[in-house]
Amino acid sequence: ITSKPSGDEQVVELANAGFEKGSVRRTSYARPGKVFTGNRDRMVSEVGSLKRAAFRRLVEAVVEILEASFES
Repeated sequence: ITSKPSGDEQVVELANAGFEKGSVRRTSYARPGKVFTGNRDRMVSEVGSLKRAAFRRLVEAVVEILEASFES
């Protein structure tokens, strides 16, 4: 998650309204096209949890990227 929107077409906006618990200091952006290995031990902090609809948008963006890779 970053505070910079970038030119990434798949960016998913994360505003405070999308959080079930917690919040972000400013509108932030998830970049589902950035692949990484997550490890709970390397997390700096947890700001909250997303509402179901916001989480669904993020999952759908990841699925779209994966499906597009099979169409090529």
